Amino acid sequence: MKLVFFLLLFSFTVYKTYSQTIKTLEFIPRSSVVNSSCLAGDTEATLLNPAGLYSLERFNFELASYGLTISFAGVAFPVANILGNFAFGIYNYQAGISKAGYFIGFGQDFYNVLGFGISVKTMSPTLTNNIDGILFDSGIIFHPNESLGLDIFKNEFLNNRLFLSFGIQNAGKSPNYTVENLALRTGFAYDFSIIGTKFFIDKSFLSAEDIFIVGVDFIPPLNSLKFLQLSFSYDIDRDEIKAGGGFLFDDFKIHFSYSFNSKLFYAEINGYFGKTRSVLSIEYYEKALKKYEEGQKIENRDMESAFEIYQKSYDDLLKSLSYDGENKKALLLKQELDEKTTSYKSNFLTLAQKSENEQNHLQAFLYYKKLFSIDKGDKMLKSKVDFYSTNENVQKKFEEEKKVMFEYYKKKKYIQAKNKAQFLLEIFPNDMDVKKLSSELNEIIFARAEYYYKIAYQLYKKGDYTSCLDNLTKALAYKSDYEKARDLYNLVTNEISKKKSLERAKQEYTSGNYIIAYRLVNAYLEKNPDSKEAISLKNNILKNMKQSIDKTLEEGIAYYNKGEYEKAIEELDKVLLVDTNNSVAKDYKNRAVSKLKALKKLEEFSEE
Repeated sequence: MKLVFFLLLFSFTVYKTYSQTIKTLEFIPRSSVVNSSCLAGDTEATLLNPAGLYSLERFNFELASYGLTISFAGVAFPVANILGNFAFGIYNYQAGISKAGYFIGFGQDFYNVLGFGISVKTMSPTLTNNIDGILFDSGIIFHPNESLGLDIFKNEFLNNRLFLSFGIQNAGKSPNYTVENLALRTGFAYDFSIIGTKFFIDKSFLSAEDIFIVGVDFIPPLNSLKFLQLSFSYDIDRDEIKAGGGFLFDDFKIHFSYSFNSKLFYAEINGYFGKTRSVLSIEYYEKALKKYEEGQKIENRDMESAFEIYQKSYDDLLKSLSYDGENKKALLLKQELDEKTTSYKSNFLTLAQKSENEQNHLQAFLYYKKLFSIDKGDKMLKSKVDFYSTNENVQKKFEEEKKVMFEYYKKKKYIQAKNKAQFLLEIFPNDMDVKKLSSELNEIIFARAEYYYKIAYQLYKKGDYTSCLDNLTKALAYKSDYEKARDLYNLVTNEISKKKSLERAKQEYTSGNYIIAYRLVNAYLEKNPDSKEAISLKNNILKNMKQSIDKTLEEGIAYYNKGEYEKAIEELDKVLLVDTNNSVAKDYKNRAVSKLKALKKLEEFSEE
């Protein structure tokens, strides 16, 4: 729904921009007040300091206007594989000399301390005119933090609190109808988060209209007021005062600004869509962790299959780190996978050399391919892969194995045929005969697995768990990753375990061991509170215990009088289990406990 809203809004923006002449514009409202090359963020950073794009977390759409006239529209979005953000859009400034055009920008964070960005913008009097000039902006934002490894930046008042910027603006071909001066721009900002205030100073040089701005940006630190934003700035060089304010929400922001000198009022809205980088990083990490755990389960019995799973886990892990290079859990898992990869490399090299010595060229080729997938820069491995890929013995053995695969298929040994096809495709993944049969086998095997699953499901509904498990085992033998069959298998084994627990409670009850039976049935009812069978058994246990309560109480008192206090407590507990308010049992139990404590102290004293 958000995406539909964004598309409609963007379409309307483009229409409004092209359909009428924009009479006036200063800048994007929030940046008009918070005119800081350090704090620039979201799409507007492209025109202020493109390095600020590094801080973008989600897909952002930004729209600014003066009155009802659209003056700026753009989108910015993260791109995972390069750990950076792109932005593009249109602007149309008609205050004084008309300036309009298109822009595109890119920002990226390096080493978690240095944002870098570059942008390109075209210039024309209006958007419908031919392009008259192309200008480039670039900049950096240094934001030191504890990742530098310096103790000073571990302090909470300095860690990710300081911002230093430097930028070059308007480099390139200036338009003929106006002069855009090359400008150098520097800035400083400090985030005093305890009081919710950011202070900033910005200064430009070389331009005919240099700026020297000081200002503050304030968001109340109270949770109940964090939706508010107030801003103020003063341009010393131009003697200009600006103020602004806005409302901040998770997916939507609106901001207003006012210039006390020009008496102009501006509005801006921001929309945010999709998941943040950190959320996406966590999701890919969890996928990687799940695969890693799957590999661990089978590693001892099937090393090569585990290796394939670890590779898939590693791919997801790289995606996780591409979204958030500081994801500590992902970095830790990467370290573990790197260690496993080193171990596998050593094992595969040994197995490859052994296969070569045994003249098993096909297997040797496969191990060298696995090794090369781990280390593509190894020239020796590349030469081995190149050699075996055209080796006559390998080709001959491959064709022999293909015949074995087709024989399995003809004899309807589909699992063996599928395993053989997988092995052959690892060696020559583009062999059309093997690919075609593998595809056909996938369909047959899935059909077989589904057939046994459906039988198992019907048996499960009838309560025949043993036969159900037999059929599920067959289904999983055909397709080990068949999730429905795996889920039902886990459910049935759990039901069988619970059933055994209840059966044992019945046996203890029949044998007269009421206390053990009572504890077992209580444990069962904690997980299955609606089990009528268990509730009935518990009532029967209590009924039988109540019938012998007087005799049990007498035995407890007798043990107490004999000085056998531990046995006395055991019998009295049986009474209290059935009759929690029995005052006689409580009294004798308390006395027995006190006697035991006194005896223990006496023993300790005697030892001393």
